[in-house]
Amino acid sequence: MSGWKGCSDQGSPAGQWVTSDSSGAETGEGNGLASLAASFDEASVQFAAIRVCGVDKQENVTSTRPKVVRINWVGPKVPAMKKMQALQGKGVMSELWKGTACEVDASSAEDLTMNSISVILLASGGAHKPTEYDFGDGSIPLSEVKNTAE
Repeated sequence: MSGWKGCSDQGSPAGQWVTSDSSGAETGEGNGLASLAASFDEASVQFAAIRVCGVDKQENVTSTRPKVVRINWVGPKVPAMKKMQALQGKGVMSELWKGTACEVDASSAEDLTMNSISVILLASGGAHKPTEYDFGDGSIPLSEVKNTAE
C-alpha cells in the first residue's frame, strides 16, 4: 500500500507518510517523522500527510487512535512569486486528502518536531487525551509536550 492510501488506511502503521507537489501528484513516501522532515526541498512548495497515532495506555487496556496530519511546506528558498502555489495547493490537497485531523504550516525542519505537531493535535482534539503520540520512528509522552508559542 502506498501514498495517500497508505497514510489513511485503517491498518497502516504510525509514521506512514506521503508527499505531493502543489498539483496533487505524489512525489514520495516513507515512514517516520525524521525521514519526512528530511524529504522536504528548501526551494519547493510541497504538501505531506503523516499518520500519527494517539496512544492511550491505561492499567488494563491500550487504545490507539490514528490521526492524519497535513503539512503545508513552503521552503525558505522559495521565490515570492512561487509562494502563490501554496495557496492554490492547499485547495487541491484538501479535495484530494479528505479526513485530516489538522494542518501544520512549515518552512523549516524546526517546525516539524514531535512536540510542535503534538501541540497542534492536542488543540484540535477532543476532551479525551492520549498518553502519548506515536510518529513511527519515535513517540512523545503527553507529559513532555510543551507549547513553546505561549
